[in-house]
Amino acid sequence: MKKRTQPVKHGPVVLPSELVREILSWLPVKTLMQFKSVSKFWKSLITIDKEFAKLHLGRSPKTSHVLLTLKEEEEDSRNCVIAPCSLRLLLEEPLSMIDEDLCYNFLAKYFVIGSSNGLVCLGSRNFYDFDFGTMDKFWVRIWNPATQLRSKKSPAFSIGNSKRFGFGYDDSRDTYKVVVLSDYPSRGKMITKTMVYCMGDSHWRNISSDPGRPLSLMSRVGKFVGGCVNWLLEDPNNLYEHIGDSEDDECDDIIQMAILSFDMREETYRFLSLPDTGGVPYTSTGFGVLGDCLCLYYNHEETHFIVWQMREFGVRESWTRLMSVSYAHLRCERYAFSLPKICLCEDGDILMLIHGFKAIKYNLRENSVKHVQHPDNKLWLNVNTYVQSLVLPR
Repeated sequence: MKKRTQPVKHGPVVLPSELVREILSWLPVKTLMQFKSVSKFWKSLITIDKEFAKLHLGRSPKTSHVLLTLKEEEEDSRNCVIAPCSLRLLLEEPLSMIDEDLCYNFLAKYFVIGSSNGLVCLGSRNFYDFDFGTMDKFWVRIWNPATQLRSKKSPAFSIGNSKRFGFGYDDSRDTYKVVVLSDYPSRGKMITKTMVYCMGDSHWRNISSDPGRPLSLMSRVGKFVGGCVNWLLEDPNNLYEHIGDSEDDECDDIIQMAILSFDMREETYRFLSLPDTGGVPYTSTGFGVLGDCLCLYYNHEETHFIVWQMREFGVRESWTRLMSVSYAHLRCERYAFSLPKICLCEDGDILMLIHGFKAIKYNLRENSVKHVQHPDNKLWLNVNTYVQSLVLPR
């Protein structure tokens, strides 16, 4: 009688840890958050391992998500929420893009300073609407919307007047920095101090680098590009002639402007020039980021909206006029137009604009316009692009 062969029992397949790292590094953050419970190794890899977080960040889409700042209609402007949203939903299905479970209403206490590598810097806003008066304490918290983790409050310091803020990554030290410019009285005159905080430190530093006086920064929150935080600077007396060659006569409503740039590595200032626009009205100018490039936008003769883009950071000759579109074509009143930039689609053709608390989708290639209905009767206040990451806020 022939002996029956018993089936061979195999144990569970165990993949090498390096192969596990490689596979998981390509997955979205939302999926990885669900995988934390698979094993202790997976949990440690996803939540603690800094090198894995860097590997994952390098493989994440850079323009896949946005943060929407929204408010309810007919309510106080501080009753706002910030809602993470995918760029695809923002462009294709705006009415279904808001996940109420992911909305955060802490904007009554904080405002968004900026984002970098998936981390968002939140500044305390107890003083935010007031430039003068008693000096208030200021602190920050760092937040990762994708992992829903927030740091503890940073140390606080007494902030002065004319406050300006910035947030970005210092790749030379592998740290995230907050920079604050504010004015203080000293011996009968006002001086500008620059305070810098590195994420996780126990104190703020008053650095010696001086941006120069006088300064009139038109943008309160700086834009992080090229390793620098950048603010739009009004220069009515043409004090910084070395950065530009404009010979336009100064008049009441036309100003000279420049960019004040703070290098996060060196912690020093320099001035960058703007494109030769022939003069821009003071009340009709904006400053932002498009496609990882600084951009200048403004109203032209009450009829057109114009956007310039600095294709190579710090190079004046790289300024390129990206678009010029009439307000009639955008179907909006000039005076109600607020922020022109939200985000660019991955192909670089779709520009999101804000108009009267509503959104406009403009296709540069097709020159087409579509007004986007805001969700659940919420008003659009602002939109910030960000990348989802596993970087830990500390």
